[in-house]
Amino acid sequence: MLAFALLAVGCNKENGDIPTSGEATLSSKLYFNEKTQGYYTKGFSFSKGRVVNYERFVTQADLVVRPLENTSIIGAYMESPDNDQAFKLKGEFDNAQDAGDFFNELKLINENVFIIWANPLNENEVYAIQTTDQKYAKIWITKIELFNGPEEGYVEVTFQWQFQPDGTRVFE
Repeated sequence: MLAFALLAVGCNKENGDIPTSGEATLSSKLYFNEKTQGYYTKGFSFSKGRVVNYERFVTQADLVVRPLENTSIIGAYMESPDNDQAFKLKGEFDNAQDAGDFFNELKLINENVFIIWANPLNENEVYAIQTTDQKYAKIWITKIELFNGPEEGYVEVTFQWQFQPDGTRVFE
């Protein structure tokens, strides 16, 4: 029995179980792809459970961060490429304790109306996410950093996330 249990654990690791929750940081910084001669940014894929390179028309991502700009970067927004029904703001909080408690206690996404982007993003906001394949996630914006450099400005957004890969709207 012990040998079977060890084998099962080993198989799960070899198969590379995809995480369904965690923390991620996305940046609006652009990188050049020599192979495609295009630019990409860091996006997030719920189905892969990780940050991915996102290049329009080449690769896919569920979430991408973009800078809000005036004469410099003044904030951030989030979009879901090719998904105009992605975001639903569930709550805005004055502090991380309240936002974290709400995020952890949010067990059901019962909305049917989602919007094209989360704009503007603020720390301690909690969003429900609907992916293009009708699966659901929730995110909590924990940190937003603005970088206004002399050559390039960009924004970084850190968030906690939880994904329901089976398509249900209920989170354990």
